[in-house]
Amino acid sequence: MDLKILNVNNMIEIPKIEHEKHFTGDFKMRKMAEEITSEEEIYFVEFRSGCTTKPHIHMSEQILIATEGKRIVVFVEEMDVGDQSGNTKILHKEYEIKKGDIVRVPAGLIHWHGAIKGEDFSHIAIRKKTNIENIWL
Repeated sequence: MDLKILNVNNMIEIPKIEHEKHFTGDFKMRKMAEEITSEEEIYFVEFRSGCTTKPHIHMSEQILIATEGKRIVVFVEEMDVGDQSGNTKILHKEYEIKKGDIVRVPAGLIHWHGAIKGEDFSHIAIRKKTNIENIWL
């Protein structure tokens, strides 16, 4: 078996139109070329100032490795959709992370992440492939 060496500069850029509905601003997204035997998906995402993903859920744990800038990761801890006024109450915890930080996002957790205002941010995202697509809220 040969050693596989991966480099973000050799990743395939994904056309924005495929994912723009899942982001709040400007971004660039690249994906490692898939191999049939690969069990993971590996993405390199560059967020421009203030751009974040929209809230979503993965069916497998996701690992985020901050490569540049500052960013936020937000975990939803509790959500009450039974309010009689029609309002949804969301209790969440926001974390600021910086270059070099590694975050484990548990499977099934509503979360979002991206750049803080005034700064660009990039990360590598690694997740085990599943038969169920992400759930975008």
